[in-house]
Amino acid sequence: MDGNIKIGWSDDPIKRLSQHQTSNSRELRMLVYVKGSQEYEKEIHRKFQNSKTTGEWFKPDKRLLVHIEKERSKFFEIVQNLSDDYEELKNKLLSLENKLNLL
Repeated sequence: MDGNIKIGWSDDPIKRLSQHQTSNSRELRMLVYVKGSQEYEKEIHRKFQNSKTTGEWFKPDKRLLVHIEKERSKFFEIVQNLSDDYEELKNKLLSLENKLNLL
């Protein structure tokens, strides 16, 4: 991981990323998006306070990177579950259509 990590809360994270990019010479990218609140943001800041550099920027230490990967895994698990549900529903619909065609 090259560079520090910003942990912040926003109503519009894409717009906020763009605002940070304007004043930064390095290309910024969103590592993970977690639905939360300002209180959750403060909790995460406290959890990783030993890695804090300035403001809401943190060094990418092992604990923080593991946390990010866990959050990413949750997201991909949700997406996979939705995909599985979609496939199951699609198969049921096809089965019903086939039965209707036989009538």
